[in-house]
Amino acid sequence: MSNTNRHPIFDFLEKGLKNADSGLGDRSTYIGSSDIGQCMKKSYLSKTLGEEHNLKQLLIFQRGHVAEGIVKTGLANHPKKIGLKEQVEVKGYGQWTYVQSHIDFLVSFPKEDVILECKSISSPLPDDKPRLSWLYQVQLQLKLAKLQSGRDTRAIILAVNVNTGEYSAFDIEFSEVLLNVALSRASQLWEAVQSKTEPEGEVSDLCAYCSFKTQCSTLQKNGEKLPGEVDAMVTRLKELSPLENEAANLKENIKAFMEAAKIKKGIGAKYSVMMSEIKGRETVSVQFLKANYPEVANKVIEAGKPYKKLKVV
Repeated sequence: MSNTNRHPIFDFLEKGLKNADSGLGDRSTYIGSSDIGQCMKKSYLSKTLGEEHNLKQLLIFQRGHVAEGIVKTGLANHPKKIGLKEQVEVKGYGQWTYVQSHIDFLVSFPKEDVILECKSISSPLPDDKPRLSWLYQVQLQLKLAKLQSGRDTRAIILAVNVNTGEYSAFDIEFSEVLLNVALSRASQLWEAVQSKTEPEGEVSDLCAYCSFKTQCSTLQKNGEKLPGEVDAMVTRLKELSPLENEAANLKENIKAFMEAAKIKKGIGAKYSVMMSEIKGRETVSVQFLKANYPEVANKVIEAGKPYKKLKVV
């Protein structure tokens, strides 16, 4: 889908989305729980310089609200009535007065409170585990929520892919170790903001989505200027990347139709499409082998060969 000569309605929508109130107040005046887990440089720059997002980025951000809306509908309409609060603000005290968080959903049961933190994802999570940044965020929420209410509190992180319908949930118990790391990061970030001292960046797979990636010294310090021809190839590769996801979604939709219609060959105006079933390859469960036949596993399991991965940021 091209944005060339886009309709004026999108300019109208972009201004409205930029003007929408997030309900989080002026984030330059406090350290939020989501700031702590992010790259420190990114959090610092967003607080000191502000972030400017284009319409595409704003639309992507809205997926998070969609995921929250799905969870809210399920909670609010459950036959069993529960004590449900949303966007619950919790604040630190004493030396941590500059720390605060907004909990997506707080569900009250007779003997405990449960924090539900919603995350919108567009691809599978690495190792099918919650991101460390999420854990820092939720640990801080657990501590502040319990201090505020005095009740036993636990948390669940819900990761939802609103495009595919895939979902995961992770039960999170309180960890003093993770909390201390989170508070240490909050202190470092607050000191950096107060002293106007830009912290070092933290390179990760999320760098590709950072608003400040083109001016990030951490990303650039070990880089070399690309020749013009190679730079053109990288630019074209970046432009084609979204088409891979679009092609994958189109394939899934076509297969779903053909399965529902019980047809193996479809004839279109320009092209025909055929669907066949390919026999899956035989596989070996490494986990089962290690657990039940460790002596065999030690002899036959070898580490995979390293390979090169290209990422355009």
